[in-house]
Parts: sequence; structure tokens; C-alpha cells
Amino acid sequence: MQVNLRSGITSSSKVNLLETDSCITSERHLVVPKQAPDQKVTACLPVVHELASLQRDILALQAGMDVLTIDEPWKASEILSGAKPILIVEGMSVGFLPEKLFDKTICFYTDEETELKRRLARDTAVRNRDASFIMASHQMRREQYLHYYKETESRADILVKQSEDKCEVKRI
Repeated sequence: MQVNLRSGITSSSKVNLLETDSCITSERHLVVPKQAPDQKVTACLPVVHELASLQRDILALQAGMDVLTIDEPWKASEILSGAKPILIVEGMSVGFLPEKLFDKTICFYTDEETELKRRLARDTAVRNRDASFIMASHQMRREQYLHYYKETESRADILVKQSEDKCEVKRI
């Protein structure tokens, strides 16, 4: 990973990347959306995120402590060093955490068609999921995104719209 900042820091030795996918519970079948009890629960609902543990890990890293990330089927756990001056927290869970945890927030938005194309590519190759499952759950996921998650975009410092092969900064 390379991060280019005005301060001249351009090395992964200065940056921690805390990916939040592991903070999404695999026990989603235990949750039923009140407004749509027949729908499968997706990561767009705040209740499926283990936010207390994630917040604890962010605060520990900010306080200079090391953190062991959670093992995922597609990525082994690793130790993030509290000595690194830059922490990037990536994933949907960020949208449900208190804004005061972060110096800056960036929200990436994409249209429905681009999202489906990317999910098909990532989830079949990296997460070993079946393409028919992704296709079948896509519309429901998008509805839950609009209902539960879209509002988090308005709180971001920077909104980046990525659709097809275009990338546009919408707000700074």
C-alpha cells in the first residue's frame, strides 16, 4: 500500500489498514428487519456490525497499542502496530461509528449496476460465493442500503462517486 500525503509519508511502514469486514456478524439469520421481515439481513443494517469491539480496536491503535485483527476466510489475522502514525479504517462499519473517532471520513458511492458488477467479481473470486446467490440478493441489499446506510454519506467529509470507469469527488 502506498499513501501519499502532503507531509511526505509514502510508506506502508507508517500506515495501518484496519478492514472492518470481520466486524460483520455471520449470525445475521438471528436478526429480522422490522420493516421487511421477509428479507435476508445484509451488512447495510447497523445491528449486524460488532461496533463496540471495532471502536475498542480503533481507540487502542490511536493510543499507541498494537491490535491483532480478526481472522477471515479470505485474509489471515495480522498485528497492527500502534506506533504507526496513520490509521485507515475501511468498510461499512465506519458509517455506524461516532464521527469523533476520525480526523476525516471518505465515503465511496457507486450506482447499482457498478456495485453488482464489483460484488460479482470480488465475492466469487475472493470470498468463494456463488454468483446466483449474489444476483438473487442484490436488489434486497440495495433496498436495505437506501433505507439504513445511505444517510451516512451526508456525514462524510469527502464523497467520491465511482461509477463504471469514472471517479468524481462530490464534496470536500
